[in-house]
Amino acid sequence: MNWSSWSEFFAMGGYGIYVWGSYLVTLICVMSEVLLISRRHRTLSKTYGLTHDPYGKENSDKEALINTEIDSSNNENQSVKAASSTEEIKK
Repeated sequence: MNWSSWSEFFAMGGYGIYVWGSYLVTLICVMSEVLLISRRHRTLSKTYGLTHDPYGKENSDKEALINTEIDSSNNENQSVKAASSTEEIKK
């Protein structure tokens, strides 16, 4: 299409509100997504620490935390099994 003025370009033949409104909604959605992702990344970094540093070395503190959580859950499962087997023996 050829427009003779900027006002005709922005009017888009009477459909300007729909066209520019669609661009505006899309821009708001994309910017919101970027903002929400950056906030989520910052929150996860503060809560759990980074999973690895930029040089490719794994964070040993993170591994220790994960291993501790795994060990504690395994110990809880073992104690539950031991308690149930003790109850079976008493019967």
